[in-house]
Amino acid sequence: MDVVPEIGTYITHLFLPITESLSATDPDTLSSTHSFSDSVHLYLQTALLGIVALLVVWILTRINKAHKLLPWLRAGITFTIAFFLLKYGLEKWTRLQFPTPPPNILHAETGSLDKDILFWSLMGTSKVYAGFMGFIEILAGALLFFRRTRFIGGYLALGVFANVFALNIGFDITVKLLSLGLLAGSVFIIAPSFRPVFQLLASKEITPIDPEIIEIKPVLYRALKGFAVTLIILECGMPIITRTTVENNPNTINHQTFAVVETAKCPEGIPQREYKHLHFHPHGFLITETFDGQFESYPIRLPQGANQFKLAKTNLQVVKKGEDWLFINGNQFLWRCRRVPNEKLPLLQDDFHWTVESMIPE
Repeated sequence: MDVVPEIGTYITHLFLPITESLSATDPDTLSSTHSFSDSVHLYLQTALLGIVALLVVWILTRINKAHKLLPWLRAGITFTIAFFLLKYGLEKWTRLQFPTPPPNILHAETGSLDKDILFWSLMGTSKVYAGFMGFIEILAGALLFFRRTRFIGGYLALGVFANVFALNIGFDITVKLLSLGLLAGSVFIIAPSFRPVFQLLASKEITPIDPEIIEIKPVLYRALKGFAVTLIILECGMPIITRTTVENNPNTINHQTFAVVETAKCPEGIPQREYKHLHFHPHGFLITETFDGQFESYPIRLPQGANQFKLAKTNLQVVKKGEDWLFINGNQFLWRCRRVPNEKLPLLQDDFHWTVESMIPE
């Protein structure tokens, strides 16, 4: 749920015909990828908007009005950076970002995974690291709201987004353009402090930073700032409040892995063969795993907390009898399975060791 309309989405659609005329990429491909951070369309749109921005700055400089725009521009970028920091920080704290890896990933061979999937999955196994990074991002975002702590928040933001950009490059994660923009915005926020910082490091006399004044009445300034902060908090908080959580309940099939013990018949739509595991992905997929490590996914409709699901036009029931889980289509028995306790896998254990000796099994 979004509190603020996604204006960028509408702007992106307006630029799409220009991208189609300039790019050699297939129009159908552009139409399906144009809203992604690292799409050809977003690169071209960013370049075109950059040219327009430079033209506006040149005109304002010629008429001696650029100095009036700069405080507004820096304030706008500051609040934008604060929004992304708070958004990502809160999502890390609540596991919307870096959630527990889905069951099929837990059973996949490491060498078969792409770097970006492996990175996101690994981050989802450490609540401590996600919580620490979330705290730093929330702290940086909060500091940016106040003039006296803005540079401290800006330097924290610089460190955060430099790390994020390096991760996106190193693990080929497709938000490079966005993270580069956030990194550049952080540099722009702290730019007025560069000279005093260099003077401090060189043990020279420090030149005070000239304050940038937004030329409006103080009451109106406080009202605008309060309105902006309120929108940011609501925009960051609503996805958390309205999110649908998927609990790892061992008595239900959602987010679970089942080892296939016996196969009588596969349901319609799934090839008839012997399967090693059945994985129920929390986003509504049944993922089959063969004994040679091949995975295939099938969309399903799975009510939260229910042991039944719909695959294509087939309704399947899951009945638990002792340690066995029976998959049934009407009166037709399909699979007999045993639940795999993913929560006991070494990767999901929050173990901590101060010493090497404590890591050695007894």
